[in-house]
Amino acid sequence: MSAGTAYGEQATPTQSPYTFEPSEYKQKELEFGGYLEGKLEGFDLNRGSAFYELNKPAGHRPELNERSTGTVELTGKLHKGIVTLNFTAHADADQDAVFGKDQDAELYEGGLNLQPTTGLSFYLGKKTLLWGKGYAWNPVGFLQRPKDPTDPNLSREGFWMATANYTRSLGEGPVRTVGLTTAFIPTTPDLNSDFGQAYNYDVAGKLYMLVGHTDIDFMGLSGGAKGERFGADFSSAVTSALEVHGEVARINDSMRTVLNSAGQPTQIVSDVTSYLLGLNYLTETDTTYIVEYYHNGEGFRNSEADSFYSLAHDAFAQFRSTGNTALLQKADMISNAYMRPNPMRDYVNFKVSQKEPFNILYFTPSLTIQANLTDHSCTILPELLYTGFKNIELRGRAQANIGPYQTEFGEKQADARVEFRVRYFF
Repeated sequence: MSAGTAYGEQATPTQSPYTFEPSEYKQKELEFGGYLEGKLEGFDLNRGSAFYELNKPAGHRPELNERSTGTVELTGKLHKGIVTLNFTAHADADQDAVFGKDQDAELYEGGLNLQPTTGLSFYLGKKTLLWGKGYAWNPVGFLQRPKDPTDPNLSREGFWMATANYTRSLGEGPVRTVGLTTAFIPTTPDLNSDFGQAYNYDVAGKLYMLVGHTDIDFMGLSGGAKGERFGADFSSAVTSALEVHGEVARINDSMRTVLNSAGQPTQIVSDVTSYLLGLNYLTETDTTYIVEYYHNGEGFRNSEADSFYSLAHDAFAQFRSTGNTALLQKADMISNAYMRPNPMRDYVNFKVSQKEPFNILYFTPSLTIQANLTDHSCTILPELLYTGFKNIELRGRAQANIGPYQTEFGEKQADARVEFRVRYFF
C-alpha cells in the first residue's frame, strides 16, 4: 500500500495524495476541548464482606445498588510566542441509591509553560507527570497519583510544582536522544496536602535516554514530604509487533499500618523495592495482548491483610450483638489503606483486545483479568467499546470479583458491577 492512499486503492500518476496547507499545520493560538459523560452503574452488593460491613454497619442493608454519574472535563491552551497557558478542569456529580448524592470539582492541571528555545522549557503550576512504562501500575510514578488499575486511562489530578525540561537529539549513534527533567514540589496543609507530610518540599529528577530502539529513564525523589525514592524504567521494541517494558523502584522509609499480636494498630517503617515487568504484543489480525507482573513492596503480606479482615468481621459481630462500636472504630481507623486498589504484594494483569472483529467497524471488545497472586483472588472485566458515531464513544463494562472471604477481591463491597458509559468529545 502506497503512503498517502486509502487502504485498497492504487495511486495513479495524475493523483496528488499529498497536500500542504499552512493553516492546517500552524499552531492555533487558542485551543479548547474536553468531553461530557454520562454513566450508569449497577452493583450486586456483598453483604457479608468486610467493606460492606464497615460502610453499612446499621439500618438498611440492601443487596443491590444503582448509581448515575455526570462528568464534564474541560481543557484549554493559550499560546503567545514562547508562553503557553494551559488548564484541565474536571467536575462530576453522582446520585447513589445507597450512599446518596455526591459532587466534586477539581483543577487537574493549570499553569504557565515557558519555552525560550527548542528543547528547553519551564513550567509553573499544577501538573500531571506521567513517569513509568507500565500499563496498569507505575512503581516509579513518584510524582503522580496512583492509577485505577481497572481503568488506567482515566485522567488524574496533578500536583503543584515547578519543573524544567531539556531534551537534545544527538543524531546517529548508540544514544540518539537525551533529556533531563527536574521538579520542585512543596507540601503544606493547603498545597499538595496528600503528597506527604506537610511543611516539607521535595526535589525530583528524571534522566531520559533513547538507546537504539529502547527508551530508558533513571529517576529520583529527595526525602522531604515522603521517603527517598530511586528508580529506573525501560521500554524496548523487540520487533514491530512485540514491546517489552519494566520498572524498578527503591523506596526508603515506607510506612504501613498493621495489627500487632495484641490486635492494636502499629506502624512499620522499612526500605522496600517495587518492580514491574510486562509486554505488549500485536498480532497480524489486530489482536493486542498486554501482560504485566507487579510486585508491590509497600503492600501488605497475606497475614497482615487477614488480621484486618478478621478485625472487621469481629467488629461487626460485636456491634450486631451488643451495639458496642469500639472495634468498628478501630477497624475504620485503618481501613483506607486496605481499601485502596491492589494493597497487597504480588499481582498479574492480563488484557486482550480485538480491533473490529468480524469486520464490525469502530468496535473493540476486550477482556481484562487482574489476579492477586498472594491470596489467589481476582477480578474479571469484559468490555465493549464502540466509536462509530462522530465525537461519541460508547462503552459497556462488567466486573466480577472472585474469591472467598479473607481475600482482597472476596472482601470487596460488591461481588459484581455493570456499567454503561457515553462520552461526547468536543
